[in-house]
Order: sequence, then structure tokens, then C-alpha cells
Amino acid sequence: AKDQFLAMLSHELRTPLTIIKGFAITLLDHPDIPADFCKPLQKVDREADRLTRLVNDLLDLSQIQSRRLSIEVVPFDARELLEETVSLMAPLAERRVVELEVNYQATGPNDIYADRDRVKQILINLLDNAIKFTPSGGKVTVQSASTDVLWELNVTDTGPGVSPTDLPNLFEHFFRGKHSRKFAGSGLGLAIVKEIVELHQGTVEAFSQANAGLHVRVCLPRHLN
Repeated sequence: AKDQFLAMLSHELRTPLTIIKGFAITLLDHPDIPADFCKPLQKVDREADRLTRLVNDLLDLSQIQSRRLSIEVVPFDARELLEETVSLMAPLAERRVVELEVNYQATGPNDIYADRDRVKQILINLLDNAIKFTPSGGKVTVQSASTDVLWELNVTDTGPGVSPTDLPNLFEHFFRGKHSRKFAGSGLGLAIVKEIVELHQGTVEAFSQANAGLHVRVCLPRHLN
């Protein structure tokens, strides 16, 4: 019943959110809009985006839990996808004055066989989380490596980290630790990462100490069975 409710809610919210977003953009693009209207409309636009992300997370979660989320395995260049996603997230890092460093080490081929869109979703969720919790002047490091059998991704930030008591719950649905309560979010980003990784027969783990940043490691088989 819970899964059905989440799926129904997600679908029902998409239409009004699309309308809100559309009208906000239309008004912001209007040449005669009063200057003092711009800031409130920009806030409406941002909040519509935030709610849309939450709705999409809920829909993904309900599909994963009901085993209705399928993956389409295709060959693609993992390094190319990483560069594409980092470019997408770079403006967010710049706005928050966070350095984004990327290192790619390949001892095997760059191509992997997986669901490209879902792997991109893993990258976006991990980078968004790392950038969000890294203070201005901090750094997020993305390291990727491939071997003949595995593709490994490591995302490390210089944020507040996670306490030993919270770390085992980090990938739980709707979990929000002590520091995460200061930031907007659903508590679903890392949970969805774990679900997608497991759909790909991979592993995800996190390492952290309080006030020493968070390190998340994802390992995926290069050839999904």
C-alpha cells in the first residue's frame, strides 16, 4: 500500500509542478516584468525544481522497491560519462566555491556494459551530495579507475563527515544525519544510489570520521550478467 501510494503521489504531483515551473519561466522571460517580481519568481522556479527532484526520487524509489525499475544494458565509455557529468555539476560547485578535482586511472578498457542513464544518476547523486555538504573553500575529489573486470568510482569531500553512529544508516531510505538537517533534501539520494548499484550487481560503501569528510566508493562489474 505504501509503494502504491508513493507511485500515485509522484505521478499526481508531476503535472502541477510542470505548470508552476512553466508559468514561472514565462513570467521571468517577460520583458515587462517589474524588477521587484524577479526575486520571488526565481525562488518559485528554484523550489519547483527542488520539488520535482523529490518527486522523481520518490518515483524511482517506488519502482525499485516494487521491482518495476528495469535497466537497459548498453556499452559506453565510462570516462566520457564521468567528464560529461562533472561538467554538468561544475556550475553548482562554482556557486558554492568548492573545488572539483577529477582523476581517472585506467589499467583496463574504458568501456563498461551497464545502464548509462542510471550510472549517470549515481554520479549526479554522489556529486550533488558531496558538493552540498562541502563548505566554501573546500574540495570534492572524484577518482575513477577501471580494470578488466571492475569499474570503480570514489567520491571524497572535505565536509563535516558522518559520525560512526550515523554511518551504518547512511544508505537507508529518508535517513538524514545531524549535519544533513541543515540542508534541503529528501534523504533519498544515497539510498537510490545503493539500489541502482545493487541492480547492477555492484557494491557501494562509505568511510568517514566526524569532521573529516565523507568517502563513498562504488564498484560495478564492467560486464553485467
